[in-house]
Amino acid sequence: MRTTFRDLEKRLSRIEQRVHPTVPCNCRMVTHFHNADCLAAILDKTPRQCPVHGFREMGFFWQTSDPYPINDGDNQFCPCPQHPWRSFQLSPEPATKQRSSTAMQAWQDMPRAAPRNFEENRGRTNALSEGYWKQKDEWVRTTGRQVPSLEELRKLQAKSYHQRGQK
Repeated sequence: MRTTFRDLEKRLSRIEQRVHPTVPCNCRMVTHFHNADCLAAILDKTPRQCPVHGFREMGFFWQTSDPYPINDGDNQFCPCPQHPWRSFQLSPEPATKQRSSTAMQAWQDMPRAAPRNFEENRGRTNALSEGYWKQKDEWVRTTGRQVPSLEELRKLQAKSYHQRGQK
């Protein structure tokens, strides 16, 4: 088996991270968004650097319905109007039957939003995601480094959930 200098460098980097972990990886498996405006805000305001890998992997882009929250750290960037159900789910207060019923009623009482132009939204979403992929490919090409694999991201995410549960 032939080992290159780059392979040795990667292995050494992984060992160093296990022995002396620095700041945690901020890569992710999936980025949820409500519409093209929401995705644009997330991509614009989310740091593109990962302290461990160099480039921050944003994972798959997954459109989520307006009533539902997106990734924890991204809710602050979401330009979408407030939604009672999303507010209920994001609230730090305990979820009670009364609060749930109130949020559901407020959702039902909301005026109908004007329909969005699906094709226009999809076109913008595709353009935004293509811009991200080009930026990522350019970073890989110029640095010779790799972003984490899906398997590594899965392990990092599982470790993060485990650590959050212990707090």
